[in-house]
Amino acid sequence: IHSLDYEVQPGLHRITPGTKTFGGKTDRIFTDGLGREIYFRGFNVSGSVKHAEKGFKPFKNAADARQSFDELGRKAGSNMVRFTITWEGIHPAVDTIDYAYLDQVIAQLRAAFANRIYVLLDWHSDLFSRHLFNADSWHTGNGAPAWITPASDYPAEYCGAICVTWAQNKMTNEAIRRAARNFFNDKEIQTAAGIRRMQTEFIYQLGKAAEYIKAQLTPDEFAWIVGVDPINEPFDGGTEGLSYKDWDNQKLWP
Repeated sequence: IHSLDYEVQPGLHRITPGTKTFGGKTDRIFTDGLGREIYFRGFNVSGSVKHAEKGFKPFKNAADARQSFDELGRKAGSNMVRFTITWEGIHPAVDTIDYAYLDQVIAQLRAAFANRIYVLLDWHSDLFSRHLFNADSWHTGNGAPAWITPASDYPAEYCGAICVTWAQNKMTNEAIRRAARNFFNDKEIQTAAGIRRMQTEFIYQLGKAAEYIKAQLTPDEFAWIVGVDPINEPFDGGTEGLSYKDWDNQKLWP
């Protein structure tokens, strides 16, 4: 209902947190440039980002993204998507940020903006990393690049004699569980550039990528990004004696 306004008056799509009161209760809301409350309705855009052969991007290219966002916006009435990118795509080697990858991501983001679709930018991961699985595994993950998870630091993939579901790996696959623990403990790892720390490296690439994406976008384009989800489906891999509440407060929240 706002799309025409936003098309003819640039800047009105910039959102800010606000409040509304009804029946004596106050709720937090999002408002646009005219102070109108915005409701988000949209889709998750993730499937292709999990695959190396797809280049860790949600669409094949900018043209594919534009066609998809045309369908989502004009036919499905969506005004928001969760747009997924991945650590491995951004940070293929120590001290290396793949700006060509980020340029392709930005081209796809612009296809969303052109259709007046807001974006929640998600650093997608599933079971921490695909490099912790056997090449012929029934299951896989995505997220961390190979140099973050050297094979010598992890046991072979094993989900159990019977692995009923993909998500069971979080509970019974020691490689996956150890990687999660190591990440939240910011474990030291040996790299081609010397000793580094897992979580520190993750935060480094997140900052570099976010800084670059913002710098390449105009202020009006950047206003279509509503936020960042830094870790998709985080899991503890074992709380190491902490209660779940303490693990949340001491490990996940920081």
